Amino acid sequence: MNNAPDIGKCIKQGLKNKGWKQKDLASYMNKTSSAISEWVTNKSAPAANDLIKVAELLDIVDLLFSTGNKTHQIEVEKVYHESQVDIAKAIKVGREAKGWTQKTLSEKLDVNLGLISKWECGEKIPRGDTLVRIIDCLEIEGFLFPRVMEKNKEIDQMVKTFKSAVSEMQKNIDRVNTSIEKWENLTQK
Repeated sequence: MNNAPDIGKCIKQGLKNKGWKQKDLASYMNKTSSAISEWVTNKSAPAANDLIKVAELLDIVDLLFSTGNKTHQIEVEKVYHESQVDIAKAIKVGREAKGWTQKTLSEKLDVNLGLISKWECGEKIPRGDTLVRIIDCLEIEGFLFPRVMEKNKEIDQMVKTFKSAVSEMQKNIDRVNTSIEKWENLTQK
């Protein structure tokens, strides 16, 4: 059931893409180089909040949290408190948006039912690898990563603008073709 991406590989790829070394990430994260090394080698997984920060710093949100599906349109204000991620609410709101019970989510994630309750009340925070599975299962990556949602909105707007321009061009082409046909009809008479 665990089809979560390899967090270490994702971090390595992000470091490579940014041209960073592990010590650079450690500096940005206020962590030790050995902690970053453990994440990269999958000896340990970053805590959920650290994983979110790493994903944004290295621009690997899509790599870590790609579901291939459109994110559910859940009210963002239910998930955020003044730009601080509230993972507990994100899990609860995501689960409720799917119409699932805590038991259903625990079965889908293959975790103890009691953990779901503890995550949703904020008593515990899922580890990084488990958070990846939760985000994929509930499709809540856009709410944990608002910059990604903004990029998606920008892309959607560009696509609409492009489609509108193409539609206008097609109308102009149709007008020209109509004019040519009329001209040809006139000249054939």
